[in-house]
Amino acid sequence: MFRQIEINPEERHFQKFLWKQGPNEPVQIYKLKKVTYDTIPACYLFTRVLKQLVIDEEDNFPIAANIVRRDVYLDDILTGCSNLKVFEILKSELVQLFESAGMSLHKWCFSHSNSDLPDLQFDRLKKTLKTLRILWNNSSDTFCFQVRITENLVFAKRDVLSQIARLFYPLGILGPVISKIE
Repeated sequence: MFRQIEINPEERHFQKFLWKQGPNEPVQIYKLKKVTYDTIPACYLFTRVLKQLVIDEEDNFPIAANIVRRDVYLDDILTGCSNLKVFEILKSELVQLFESAGMSLHKWCFSHSNSDLPDLQFDRLKKTLKTLRILWNNSSDTFCFQVRITENLVFAKRDVLSQIARLFYPLGILGPVISKIE
């Protein structure tokens, strides 16, 4: 979604880059029109745009506004619904909310067994999706973690603690396991 947010034309001069087509060609200066990944203000700009979108459209899309306010992490919306009817309403509101800002949502995923509904397009090809740097298996509705351990024949206390420190778990799910190992 970052690439769907335009930069104010008066501020595009802060996102210039140089391009040279060939060794004998002149250097050309370009200005980026959209928010760029891995720049310092990218996350702030994206979050601020979503916040303003919710403020502007909350009366028209109250359910979607609440979800965007509560369940967005970077460019993922991670939420759930109690049944398919609620999901259809939520999906409709989310799509309309983002379309009102000129953005489109894609890559819907679902853990319900009846995910072949005609009006809903789901990502059925992938059984395991990566979000928040955590793997989610939507068919079994479980989280998975990849752990890569460097192969040492001798595991000193220092080596074990070093391996544990490399684990990334933003939701704190592995906390009890990590504490036990430490």
